[in-house]
Amino acid sequence: VIDFVTPAVAEEGNLTVAIYRTADPSSTAVTFLHLFTKASASLAVDRASTAGGLVFEATVYGFNTLPLESFSTMNADFGGIQGSVVGIASSEFRKAVLLVESPASPATGPVLLNFTSRVFSGSSAATFTFYPAAEVSVARPSHGPSSGGNTIVVEVSAFPVTASPSDLRVSFGAAA
Repeated sequence: VIDFVTPAVAEEGNLTVAIYRTADPSSTAVTFLHLFTKASASLAVDRASTAGGLVFEATVYGFNTLPLESFSTMNADFGGIQGSVVGIASSEFRKAVLLVESPASPATGPVLLNFTSRVFSGSSAATFTFYPAAEVSVARPSHGPSSGGNTIVVEVSAFPVTASPSDLRVSFGAAA
């Protein structure tokens, strides 16, 4: 029996492993393939409000059986709080892009977002951060004509930083 520890590799996939005598590298005794996989997840969005409800893409790696036949076999655990896997955007061997919905969280800060499956072996994880939910402290005026045209001033606390006002959208009931 020969025990050895695999090195870190830059790319996932099958690599040929050769075992030989240290004094004579050309004396290969045996070769075999070893499949290296990415163990972590990559997130399109790595933070959300404690209010929950944000749907984002998460690329997960390393499950022994992919493609996934159904996203409903996947679990998304946000530091002990169950999130939802609501869909699958794409899938290929040992890699899937899931649509994940963040849960409401009672606390702010970073958590480990861990993906597991009820059917397939493996896990994939990444850090996810909850920030305080935005709250409206003042909105004035609080009423106006149905014909529109009023300017409304809203004071919000804990609002997420945006690059420009064009990153925001406001809707009024069913009218956008």
